[in-house]
Amino acid sequence: MISFTIYGEPVAQGRPRFSSQGGFKRAYDPKKSSDFKKLVRLAVKPYLPDQPLSGALGVEIFVYRSIPKSFSKAKVKQAIDGAVRPVTRPD
Repeated sequence: MISFTIYGEPVAQGRPRFSSQGGFKRAYDPKKSSDFKKLVRLAVKPYLPDQPLSGALGVEIFVYRSIPKSFSKAKVKQAIDGAVRPVTRPD
């Protein structure tokens, strides 16, 4: 079993951006998405196995998000108790 933690606020994958340089079109990730992918890549690298994994694989992902500052005191208490769950982006 491989288990690791990635610290930081999760970021939704942004739509690709397009530009034209020297008459050539290119697509690229938004900076926020690109930076989060780099963070994940750095966190995972030490746990990569020497050989590719084979057979049936299972993945469990637990995401912990901070409570939004816009929540009222009552809603913050509900979020801490687990009664209110995040339902907004990132998805």
